Amino acid sequence: RLQNGNGETNIHYEFDPSQKPLGEGGMGRVFRGVQIQEGYNGSLKEREVAIKCLLEDLPEHAINRSRREASIRLRNDNLIEMIDFVETRDNYVTHYHVVSELLNGVNLDDLLEGCTTNHDGESNPTAERLLCNYRGNRKAFVGEVFRSILSGIIALHDAGYIHRDIDPSNIMVTSDGKVKLIDFGIAKKMDELYTNGKSLTTPGQFIGKPQYAAPELILGDLKHQSYTTDVYALGIMLFQLITGHLPFEGSHLEVCEKQKSEKLPFTEIEDKTGRKIIEKATEKE
Repeated sequence: RLQNGNGETNIHYEFDPSQKPLGEGGMGRVFRGVQIQEGYNGSLKEREVAIKCLLEDLPEHAINRSRREASIRLRNDNLIEMIDFVETRDNYVTHYHVVSELLNGVNLDDLLEGCTTNHDGESNPTAERLLCNYRGNRKAFVGEVFRSILSGIIALHDAGYIHRDIDPSNIMVTSDGKVKLIDFGIAKKMDELYTNGKSLTTPGQFIGKPQYAAPELILGDLKHQSYTTDVYALGIMLFQLITGHLPFEGSHLEVCEKQKSEKLPFTEIEDKTGRKIIEKATEKE
């Protein structure tokens, strides 16, 4: 049982740490949980949530980054909803938890590889339909998926944040028919970008994935990171969705070098309008 971290005494979370986690990674384990809200008349309102239990030996900057991720509280059909950041103490050890909405769906990168089932092996009708379009009506697929992604990005940018890690693995097609941008782990508020504040980012440090990273991300150039940093990643991903492959291949270092100076193979984009959009989005400066 975790008490709400926002000071709302009528809300708490429950989960069973002995059950199989939904996911496991370098930051911690994610469990299926429930948010319980008690009404004034004693009624209980329950909602399924995802609870990420951070590892105990994480460095301070990783914990601060998770705290920052949990603080991005936006409600949009195309963004994951972050709910809470909860700290507990047990035998002089502090435990940290990130609470978000529970998404039942398929990551876009898995869908592109032909997977249309969720974590529990259940079929996802929306993913099946999108995969069918990806294989037979690429233009319809790209239009539907990309409009949804842009809707989420616009909401994020309007709130003053840049994501800095846009790629298909951070986009989920949910079982209720939505396309959502997830993982705000390295997102940052624009007005705080130039202050290191608790070592969330340091100049010269590369964060993100090189296949989608703008030159200023590759260089760790905080001064030139802005909303257009996300636009560059969107341009790369649009190229990928249209052609079925990434524009740059090779080792980590080779891809980084290409992102800094090499133009995309625009001739592979037959549609002139689409080509112009990608050219504009992926300008090196």
